[in-house]
Amino acid sequence: MPPGLPVFSRALLEERARLLAGLRAFLDARGLLEADTPLLYPAAPAEPGLDTYAVSMPGGATWYLQPSPEFALKRLLARHPAGLYQLGHVFRRGENGRIHNGEFTMLEWYRPGLTLAGLEAECIDLLQTFLGARPVQRHPLRELFLAHANVDPDRADAAQIREVAATCQAPLQDVAVLADTAQCLDLLFEHRVRPALDPGAITVIHGFPAGQSELAATEADADGVPRALRFEMFHQGMELVNAAVELRDGAEYRRRVGACNAQRRERGLPEVAVDGELAAVLDELPACVGAALGADRLLMCRTGARAIAEVMPFTQDHL
Repeated sequence: MPPGLPVFSRALLEERARLLAGLRAFLDARGLLEADTPLLYPAAPAEPGLDTYAVSMPGGATWYLQPSPEFALKRLLARHPAGLYQLGHVFRRGENGRIHNGEFTMLEWYRPGLTLAGLEAECIDLLQTFLGARPVQRHPLRELFLAHANVDPDRADAAQIREVAATCQAPLQDVAVLADTAQCLDLLFEHRVRPALDPGAITVIHGFPAGQSELAATEADADGVPRALRFEMFHQGMELVNAAVELRDGAEYRRRVGACNAQRRERGLPEVAVDGELAAVLDELPACVGAALGADRLLMCRTGARAIAEVMPFTQDHL
């Protein structure tokens, strides 16, 4: 085979095309309109765990390859308050591995007027449409940490969390996060909680701390603990869906960017500016919920692939 000729099979190319067409049909049938927003945008999320590709623009400005179409889709949604979705490529720097690639395909959609419970049911319907019937399990995040990491993320102090995280059989680069409590919890989730999830079930995890999402609405739970109104769905050990009730408060978004930038400074990361255009329209956003789904991982589940490179015609390691 000549150098440079892709080894991706025709059968997988067809299966990938069927999945993408099927995802569009699933949302089209529910009355959502497909949108097409820019991949290159003048702002980026401030969440410390999300690294973006910066692009130097003429005149000295810095724009970013988008890690999701969220900012632009929400600006459209504020102008046209009806269901919207986008299916296309997104970019996340430094995310390469068995189930990660720096460029991948995401389906993201927003549903005005739908509740979080309604969105959860829709996401389960979507996954079972493309994967077949699967059992569904629901777990609060705190219960999973107690059961599999032997730590209470709500009540343990930073020293206790660091002590438990230090026992993980983690790669050397992960050990460097032990000075940061939030990163310790991420480490424990990846090495203790996620591997313990039932791979054959669709697992819905809810009850996330309020500080773990830049643009999700929050409310206090029965114990008075602030929680992000969001859930994640896992199957075969992979996160497939991330969903939330959307924040509709421009001033709160600005405050959260400031809090995220404080964390970024502590971790030696560059600060990220507020998206002024998004902040200006968030107060006009209709009450809505939104979800994002990793299409490549869904294709992995459909085909039994063990690595994301098996279901992508090109990856960053094979160009």
